[in-house]
Amino acid sequence: MKNEPQYVNKGIACQIPENLDLDTLLVSNPPSFRCKKDGLVYFIDLILNQNSWRKNNRQTLMNGYVPLHSQRMRDILTNYHLYINYLADSQVIEVYQSYKVGERSKGYRLASQYQTGTINAEITDPKIVKNILEQTDQSRQKVMALYPHLVKAFDGLEIDAEGAYQFIDQWYASQLSKLKRKPKPERAKKLIQTSDRFRRSVQRIQLKDYRFHVDDSGHRLHTVLTQMKKELRQYLTYKGQPLVCWDLSSAQPLLSLQLLKESFYDYIDKPCSANHEITLFDLPENIRNSIRPAIPQIRELITSEGFRGPWYERHTEGAYDGYQSLNFKLVPLSSEPIIGGDHVFSPFRMKEVVDEFNNLTVCIETDWMWYKIYIIKGRFYQYLEEEFERRNPVAGDKRNTKKIVMNVLFAKDSDMRGDFPEFRNMIRALFPTMVELFRLIKERDHSTLAILLQSMESEIFLNRIVSRINRNRPEIPLFTVHDSIATTPPYQEYVQEIMREELEKAIGYPPHLKPEQWSTRVKSLIRRD
Repeated sequence: MKNEPQYVNKGIACQIPENLDLDTLLVSNPPSFRCKKDGLVYFIDLILNQNSWRKNNRQTLMNGYVPLHSQRMRDILTNYHLYINYLADSQVIEVYQSYKVGERSKGYRLASQYQTGTINAEITDPKIVKNILEQTDQSRQKVMALYPHLVKAFDGLEIDAEGAYQFIDQWYASQLSKLKRKPKPERAKKLIQTSDRFRRSVQRIQLKDYRFHVDDSGHRLHTVLTQMKKELRQYLTYKGQPLVCWDLSSAQPLLSLQLLKESFYDYIDKPCSANHEITLFDLPENIRNSIRPAIPQIRELITSEGFRGPWYERHTEGAYDGYQSLNFKLVPLSSEPIIGGDHVFSPFRMKEVVDEFNNLTVCIETDWMWYKIYIIKGRFYQYLEEEFERRNPVAGDKRNTKKIVMNVLFAKDSDMRGDFPEFRNMIRALFPTMVELFRLIKERDHSTLAILLQSMESEIFLNRIVSRINRNRPEIPLFTVHDSIATTPPYQEYVQEIMREELEKAIGYPPHLKPEQWSTRVKSLIRRD
């Protein structure tokens, strides 16, 4: 497998399965229309690209099928359906025909025998090249209109490609050795595809194909960096300088704290002038409309007597003579969660303080309060690890813990795959109020919660933090990867300061930001040190 992308003047670099010989296919199965080989390459590469993009962005694949946008395909080849039909008839691709206007697209995937490693290919047909370049430029211009400072920074982005490819080779060899101990053909196939996906991201930076795109759902900015394996960013530099990234810890759980506030829903059709905290009004119309039907039930939950707290009972005249004299009229004193009907009764924790005058202060804290406390203190995942370990020793890995939380936040409540139901029930036992809140948001469409939190993230990072830095210090290079921002060392403290200020304004709590070095494996920098 070649490491370097193949360059052809004004050509388009693509990939196709390594065992697919298109010249032989065209001879053995002649098309019934005027077929260009480059058109076939385009569609195969498009399927590979879409598959890679969805996996990198944790979007669900329908048994390996990916949707393709018919209008975008038509812009490249007006008779695109003939190419699709030919590839399907030739058993190169498979088509999932379940199509519903506005809800579900057709799905496409490579046939099983072609789900292999890939080789480089070039599109050189002048008309197809022209159409692809025009489409790419249109996408770039759309992002340029929104975030010109972010687009321009990519002009100085560089990669130690040799080192990156060596890392991928070593990673592949390591993973392959693990598979040899327990051979599984499907996993071996996926391993090859994953390795090719890593190579593709490196090649794109070499070719300055940065893949700028703002999605229509959560309005996130996607680039080649958001699709790149984390470890490969260690080979990146900006005009020869190293890059340092600030990452928001527990980003999705932290943003979810806004969903507990009544004011978040109050300002859906009007701006909140009182403060800078993010509300529904700050989000795009499609986001507001997606959650609007659930707001009455959400209000009922977060304004109910069983939700409010903490409550204090103070005896001020030294009259404390035991708990029988206390009145907990608003708090259901249950040590176990009870979910039923229209109510969620939360497990509680009780704190008590008796002062020198025999006055007692009792504080009742409910599950959602501890959810908030652990997140604000930066101990959320640590706490869950401890609880999972106590309840099920198999689940001590931090990465697994994060994956479990993301599944609970974003997956369908009916998802019964693997250990998911068990872990979901564990989190429900710990934080039943939060799980119920998430259930209400996801009730009509399970993707609503994920899209809502992603949109909040985009509003804060792109429209507040990045815009403010660019407005005040336009010379600072910035690169975003959703909930993190990278820059060069001279500006890292300033970027951290603005991130901290804007995040606290938006969500009302101080964030935990952790630094991440991006350029630790670049050979030229290592030699310089």
